[in-house]
Amino acid sequence: MEGSVTAIVIRAEERKDSDYLLRLFSAEGVISAVMRGVRKASSKMKFAAQPFAFCVYELSGRGEIPVVTGATQIEDFSGIAEDIVSFSACSLMLEAARYSVDAVDCPDSFVSLLKCIKAVLYSAVNPAIVAIKYLQKLLFSSGFFRPEKGELPEKDKCIISADKLCKAVAASRLDELLEITASDEAINSALAITADKFEKFFYCTLSSARFFTGKKRSV
Repeated sequence: MEGSVTAIVIRAEERKDSDYLLRLFSAEGVISAVMRGVRKASSKMKFAAQPFAFCVYELSGRGEIPVVTGATQIEDFSGIAEDIVSFSACSLMLEAARYSVDAVDCPDSFVSLLKCIKAVLYSAVNPAIVAIKYLQKLLFSSGFFRPEKGELPEKDKCIISADKLCKAVAASRLDELLEITASDEAINSALAITADKFEKFFYCTLSSARFFTGKKRSV
């Protein structure tokens, strides 16, 4: 594969000789690529080899797995790692993007993922609520499940029911999620419900959901 791709790193695995095997999620789907020597102290491309790295990657090679020969950062999402809740919610979304890639419209999923990450990074919205919204979108886009929409809660009224929260999130646009107030218990339970549905329909395990649900995830 020769050329460039605009992508976000959704997974990075160590390989021999200080290499990384990257899973790059783009509007075209998931691409595997090798980044040579990036774990060396002298490497100048470490920024492009971490999960959440959002770059234009230059790819070269005629083999099954291309090699990253260059990368230009588009936007710095490293701030996500500064908060464990934001990091866990965004990691969950990266997992969901990877597992659903064969069942959804990739350009739409890719753009939605970027919007959700930016909402977590740049707004005061609860990161777990954003993760619920992204999982619901993927479930809806796949045709497996149509989230039931409910009425939006009254302003400043705290939702204490996980079911009502799921419906309120389904009825809201991404930019309206900031208006939703819910108890921590309702948020964690709603995320567990949504993650369980996702795992059932995509037959996968969302490991990052454990941070919110407190239980080991398994299919």
